[in-house]
Amino acid sequence: MNPGEARRIIQDQEDELKQLLKKKIVQREAASQIEASMVGPNAFLITGVRRCGKSTLAVQLAQKHNYARVDFDDERLSGITAKDLNNILEAIYSLHGDVEDSF
Repeated sequence: MNPGEARRIIQDQEDELKQLLKKKIVQREAASQIEASMVGPNAFLITGVRRCGKSTLAVQLAQKHNYARVDFDDERLSGITAKDLNNILEAIYSLHGDVEDSF
C-alpha cells in the first residue's frame, strides 16, 4: 500500500464518519467527565462489551480536538504490513498535520 492509497482510505473513513455524525446520536454523559482527565500526550483506552458505544464515545471526545482516526476493521486494510503502517502514518500527517499535541 502506498501513501496515496492510505490517504484515500482514511479520507473515505472520515467522510463516512461525518455522514454518521449528521444523524442524531446518543450523547454520552461520561464524555464530559472523561474529558476532564484527558491531559498530556497520552494514549487512552476505551473498553467495553460489543456494541455498547465505545466508538461513539471516542469520536465525541475527539471532536473538540485535532485528532486522527483509522478504522483497521476496514477490509481495504486487511493484510497490511509493518511498512504499510508507516504509509498510514504518512497519510495521517498529510491530512491532519502533527496531531501529537492536540489534547
